[in-house]
Amino acid sequence: MLSELITKFQFTIAKQKTTTEHAWLTDCERLDNLQALKLSASKIPTQTICVTKTSQADVEALMTTLLLIDQSNQARFEVITANFMHLHRDDQLLESQVVEVVYGYQRQLYLAYKVLIETIVQQKLRITVDNLVLVFVRCIHVACSMSKWRYFQDQLAPIGTWKHLHELVKVAEKLSILDKTIPLYDNDKQMTSVATLLVNGYMLDTLTKSTLSRQQIELTCQVLKRWVVKPKLESEYIKSEHAFLVNLNGDKGADRVRGINNTSECRYWKTNVLVVNFQNFLTEAANNKTLQIFKLNDVARTSALVVLFKQLVIEWKTQGFIRQRRLESRSDVSRLMKVHNGFNGICEKLAPSSTAKSKSSTVNLTPFELRVAMHAPTRTTATVVKAPIHTEAWLIVDESKKGLGASLNGDVDDSLEPGNLVGFSSTDHIKQLLVAEIKSIKKQQTGRYRIGAEVLSHQVALLDIALLSTENQGQSSVNNSVKEVVDGYFVDFSSMGNDEESRFSGLYLPANTELSQLSMMIIPKSEYKPSAQYLLQLNGEKRHVVIEQMISDYDAHVRLQIKFL
Repeated sequence: MLSELITKFQFTIAKQKTTTEHAWLTDCERLDNLQALKLSASKIPTQTICVTKTSQADVEALMTTLLLIDQSNQARFEVITANFMHLHRDDQLLESQVVEVVYGYQRQLYLAYKVLIETIVQQKLRITVDNLVLVFVRCIHVACSMSKWRYFQDQLAPIGTWKHLHELVKVAEKLSILDKTIPLYDNDKQMTSVATLLVNGYMLDTLTKSTLSRQQIELTCQVLKRWVVKPKLESEYIKSEHAFLVNLNGDKGADRVRGINNTSECRYWKTNVLVVNFQNFLTEAANNKTLQIFKLNDVARTSALVVLFKQLVIEWKTQGFIRQRRLESRSDVSRLMKVHNGFNGICEKLAPSSTAKSKSSTVNLTPFELRVAMHAPTRTTATVVKAPIHTEAWLIVDESKKGLGASLNGDVDDSLEPGNLVGFSSTDHIKQLLVAEIKSIKKQQTGRYRIGAEVLSHQVALLDIALLSTENQGQSSVNNSVKEVVDGYFVDFSSMGNDEESRFSGLYLPANTELSQLSMMIIPKSEYKPSAQYLLQLNGEKRHVVIEQMISDYDAHVRLQIKFL
């Protein structure tokens, strides 16, 4: 009896002598994780029970088997998922093998849970409330996890999945178990419920039209698990509080509320608290304050969470939602462009023309902020991270002044990810470098990758930069070196270029009415100081700038709006 295996407080399957029927579970310990999942999938009983004619004993035996298989594979399933996040995109064969095994196992387990629940409901079998809730939450967890692995491959949830889960909502409401909490697996300290798992699954499904990578999808799951606590599925729509709904009569996940009439089959839930948590995290991170209270230190780097939360706020906020769309249509093209990957790659591309002191790219650019400097440091600076430089050719398939799309074969560099800088050059514009920021990387069913990028500038210059000290602000002279006063700061221009350790390279993006009216620079993140002022060497002249605001923040670099003094 399953009730004898689950304790009142922990609902944990007791460690007892393995029966002959389940002896193969011991064999799984000698197999690698994928082989163990494959063997488990073959042992899941899906055709040994009839929905309408099954004894109580048979149902309880099936329940015991499914819960044992599910529990025994949970730890290895988490390991497989973590490893899959780091799997190199080039290894398509291994990726397809992992997806096939994982999805096959989850599909079999889900179908078995589905048959089990349908049998219990239709035959009105006597199952304790705790046992019934455990089967419900396990079934929902597996179904949402199965759908998530489809999202990893840019596919939707399997047909019929949402329809079945909506039926579980109706049954759970009827049995008053929708909000009953229980540990999902052994040793889980956090309690969960039918409503909690469903809301998490619904929220994840809303992101299928976004540009999130599979790593960001998995990270979103981890955050939802920690931050979505005891949500309520409500039947009455409140405009100021509800942003999403599900129609229990359909086979769809969550829809954003857009003037849809309220019906008895619609369910809603609140997202305000979740969005406020995202916004608070972003505020604290921007002010360099401690983030311990958010309890995400072991989930991901702060920089990765900042990038993700900025997008989730846009996707999930209740008021003022506007899905980001292209501001202008793109024209279909088909041409190869040489790509210079990353901050270092762009700097390296600009350096050769700089040493030649070419002025061809600075003609007719005024005022001073628009003059593109072609000066390069004569020494290697210590602050630029030395990473491999990757130069390759991409096939551009559509473009506009503000964006472009590229189609790549299965050899995408593993270092590429949303937020990366890329420089484009072609044989038609040898001396011109277009700088863009990657917004999305999507693997298509053909095996090719589609990359979307936002154009930041059609003109870019390499900067030689020194961080100015503010220690002597307000003094009339410092030491015996020649000083100039610039807006209250004392700047030692004579030292520019002498202190190799204090200098670093950056990129200057002049204001351009077609793209942005802001003058910007991109520098290594390690050199960013929020209240600092910098000395730039542009076209042989030295200029003093201050930071007006940070525009974007990534692991390797930051993009800043600057003002010339």
